Amino acid sequence: MERCQETITPLAHSLDKKHAIDASFNEVDYGEWTNQPLAQLALTDTWKTVQNRPSLAAFPQGESLVQAQNRIVGRIEEIRVQETGNVFIASHCDMIKLAVAHYAGMHVDLFQRIVILPASFSVIRFEDFGCQIECVNDSGSITDFFPDTETASGTEMTTRAAKEMGIS
Repeated sequence: MERCQETITPLAHSLDKKHAIDASFNEVDYGEWTNQPLAQLALTDTWKTVQNRPSLAAFPQGESLVQAQNRIVGRIEEIRVQETGNVFIASHCDMIKLAVAHYAGMHVDLFQRIVILPASFSVIRFEDFGCQIECVNDSGSITDFFPDTETASGTEMTTRAAKEMGIS
């Protein structure tokens, strides 16, 4: 959450927008896997499932990737009904990948094909007819995608931003 706050706070301030923490955009609940060494996790049967058939993966005492995808997409859809104009969402790599996969019409088993790097952003534009994925994993200027949006300082998102960022 701290990294997401570090991302969204300067952006919200520069755009004179309110911001709030929303648990729907929290990282996947990895349950017992949280803070465990990857080398140890890679030896488990669950790891093989996560890598080969993510739709069947459920983390011990956590959630499944399908549940995580339903959580983030469900909240995005609620926001689409409630809000008008641009909405900026900061989240974590797997959550962004799961949302992009959904709106691209990709099965959750293929979401690992999507790459989200630190301090990148993705843009999904929603219209009456559906949505368009305008960019994924971009690290350029956000104003390229929102030309009517002026930031107070005219600066771009930089690597000092949170580890991952998704923008819808």
